[in-house]
Amino acid sequence: MQRFLDRINIQDIKKYASQIYSQRLSICNLRPFRDTKTTSTQDRLYWFFKRMEKLMDIALLLYAIGLWVGEEIRQECLSKRDKPRYSGLFVLLRMAHKFGRDVIRRVINRAFYLFMEIIYPDTRLSDVSS
Repeated sequence: MQRFLDRINIQDIKKYASQIYSQRLSICNLRPFRDTKTTSTQDRLYWFFKRMEKLMDIALLLYAIGLWVGEEIRQECLSKRDKPRYSGLFVLLRMAHKFGRDVIRRVINRAFYLFMEIIYPDTRLSDVSS
């Protein structure tokens, strides 16, 4: 053990310790930069998912309205034999052009008033003309 200690130079130990200290200091100086980088990535992901959530809300709302209007068209325009064959959304997207504009307009107004009664249940829409 004494031979090992005799071979160790104090100056070498100081140089090695200063190198380790400078490396740790540089890592500590880089850490806030890394933290802000991680935070900005998290913020971007957060806002990305918020936008996706809004887009999904809009898509589901449009799907519900389309299904609703299509079901109204199906109830009014298709025969009893054809009603079980087609869904409301299929009728709206594929078959609505076969019916007249007045039928489509009447069905859309009826679906709109029904939708408004669900959103605003206390609102009286009977005095609004179609």
